[in-house]
Amino acid sequence: MQSAAPWLHSRPRAVERLAFGEEQHRLRLPVEVQPLSAGIRGGLVGACAMAACAAIYGIVVQGSVWYPLNLLAAIAVPRMAEADVATLRAFDGVSLVVGLVAHGLTSILVGALYAAILPLLPRRHLLWGGLLAPLLWTGLLWATLGVIDPALNARIAWSWFIASQIAFGIATGWVVARATPVATAQTRPLIERAGVEATGRGSRGGSRQ
Repeated sequence: MQSAAPWLHSRPRAVERLAFGEEQHRLRLPVEVQPLSAGIRGGLVGACAMAACAAIYGIVVQGSVWYPLNLLAAIAVPRMAEADVATLRAFDGVSLVVGLVAHGLTSILVGALYAAILPLLPRRHLLWGGLLAPLLWTGLLWATLGVIDPALNARIAWSWFIASQIAFGIATGWVVARATPVATAQTRPLIERAGVEATGRGSRGGSRQ
C-alpha cells in the first residue's frame, strides 16, 4: 500500500496565548503615568515663576511688591477686599501669610492635576501645559473671579495675569514632563493591587514562613 504524500500529513500546533500585559496586550492607556511627586515639585516651581511675574507687575506698575499679594489675600481677608490702593500697596503680615498659603496650596493642587492629566494628552506636553491649559484656566477664572475674589476682579490686569499663568504652566509642565514615568498597576495581579496578604504567593511549590 502506497503511503500518503508528506504534505498530506497534518502537524498538531499549539496556540500561543499572551498573558495580560505581555507585549502591551489588552492594556488600558496610559500605560505609564507621571509620579505625583513630580506634580508637587512642578507646582512649587510654577508657583515661584508665577510669583516672580506678579512681583515684577507690582514693582513696575504699582510701585509695590505687596500689591498683588494683598489682592490675592482679599479672598480670605475682608478688610483687604475693601481697602484702597494705598493700603494694598503697604505691607500687611496677615495678608502675607494668607496669600502665600493660598498661592502655595493652589499651585500644588494644580501641579498634581498636571501630573494626572498630561500623560493622557498627546505629545508636546509643554504646549499643552504651558499654553493651552493656562488659557483655559484663565477663561474659567475670568468667568468666576467676580464671585471668588471681587477685589481682585475689580483691579486685575489681565495681560499680566495671563503672562503669569503661562509662566506657571511652562515651569510646571517642564518639571512634570522631565520626570521619570512609572508603570500603572494594571499589569499587577488583582490580589497584589488590593494589598491582600495571601498564602501561596511565594515561589511555586514552596511555603511561606
